[in-house]
Amino acid sequence: MNISEDTPMIKDYMNSATPENRQNEINERLGVKELMTLTGYSRDSIYKLVRQRKLPFYRFAETGRLWFKRIEIIEWIEN
Repeated sequence: MNISEDTPMIKDYMNSATPENRQNEINERLGVKELMTLTGYSRDSIYKLVRQRKLPFYRFAETGRLWFKRIEIIEWIEN
C-alpha cells in the first residue's frame, strides 16, 4: 500500500511543515478515525497494516485501543 501525497491533509502538511511545527506534534496522539482522515486509508487498511506491523502504533494497556503518534505517522509517510 502506498499513501498518495495528493491526499489533502498530507499535501497541506508537506507544504507547511517546519521544525517548530514538528516539535509541537511529537506528543500528539491520533486515534484510528484521525489516522483515516490524515492518510485517506480505510479502517480495514489501517488494521491490516497494524497486524502486519508495517505501521507504527501503540495500545492503551487498560483498553487495548490503538493510538498513533502523529510525528511517527508523518515520518512513516515520508519514507
